[in-house]
Amino acid sequence: MGEYLLQQKKSTTFVAKYNHFTTMQKFLSFLSLVSILVCFCACENTHDTFIGEYHYQSSGNVTLGGTRNLILDHEKGTLEIIQKDPTTLMLIFFAEDGSTYTTDATVEGNTITFNPFNKLLTVSYYVTESSLLGGTTNRLETEDYQVAVYGMGTIHSNAIVFTIQYNGEELTSGQKLVGNNITLIAKKKI
Repeated sequence: MGEYLLQQKKSTTFVAKYNHFTTMQKFLSFLSLVSILVCFCACENTHDTFIGEYHYQSSGNVTLGGTRNLILDHEKGTLEIIQKDPTTLMLIFFAEDGSTYTTDATVEGNTITFNPFNKLLTVSYYVTESSLLGGTTNRLETEDYQVAVYGMGTIHSNAIVFTIQYNGEELTSGQKLVGNNITLIAKKKI
């Protein structure tokens, strides 16, 4: 009889441990599912923070031909960011000069990185010339460059601060243009 009670107690202990393991396993499965949903929702919310309409202005410096450093004229306009598909945003730049540029972008956390796009950039600068009579004159030079635009930005409250790079060449002479220190600030329209 004692042997029967000992075996029954072992059996009851095994069942209790098995039920506890099953409950723990269910709890961990539920916790994993909740974690996945929270991460998914957080990713969706990250995209949503970028979507909208912005006013933008850019400024910065470029180097022409490796020797001439110029301050760029400020470019202003409107930027619209829309959802293209579940993982991609589309950026549409409407410059005040009438130019429109589009590119796709991806978001990771609070950083947005856009794919390179091409644009026409007109650069104006003065050239000082010496006169044979001893004076100097300033002549305005204007050159058109086809540039590839690369960049990424970080969102801060209701603004995105983009760091942009230009790399291109002048349309007729082939002179190189490089810009590594260009900032574009886009403030969300409220």
